[in-house]
Amino acid sequence: MTPTSFLNNNIASKELSDTLLFLDEIREEPKAIQLLCYFYEEIPELHVIAAGSLLEFALKEVQSFPVGRVEFLYLYPFNFREYLGAMGHQAALGAINEVPIRPAAHRTLLKLFNQYTIIGGCRKL
Repeated sequence: MTPTSFLNNNIASKELSDTLLFLDEIREEPKAIQLLCYFYEEIPELHVIAAGSLLEFALKEVQSFPVGRVEFLYLYPFNFREYLGAMGHQAALGAINEVPIRPAAHRTLLKLFNQYTIIGGCRKL
C-alpha cells in the first residue's frame, strides 16, 4: 500500500494515525517481510502488525530484513485463569479456587471454559 492507495480507498491521511494494518500469516510471503520497512518510511503514521505462526522460520528465508524498523513481541494465548480475569469474571475466579467446586459454579465454569476453547483463549471484545 502506498499513500496513493489510501487516497484511492477513501482513507484520509488524518485517519492513518488511528488505523492499524494487521498482516496475518505474513510468513506465507517472505517478500512482504522485506517490505515492512517501507511502511515506516513511506507512511510513518500508520500502525502495522505482522504476525504468523512459525514466523521465526520464515525469517531465515528472508534475504534482507528491515533492521531498526521492526520490534518483536512474542504473544501467547491466555490460560483459563488469565482469560477469566481479562473477561472481568471475578466470581468465576473465586469459584475456581474452591475445592470442591460447588455444582452451580461448576456449570458456570464449564460454560466459560467452552467459550474459552472456542475462541482460542483470546479476549472477546
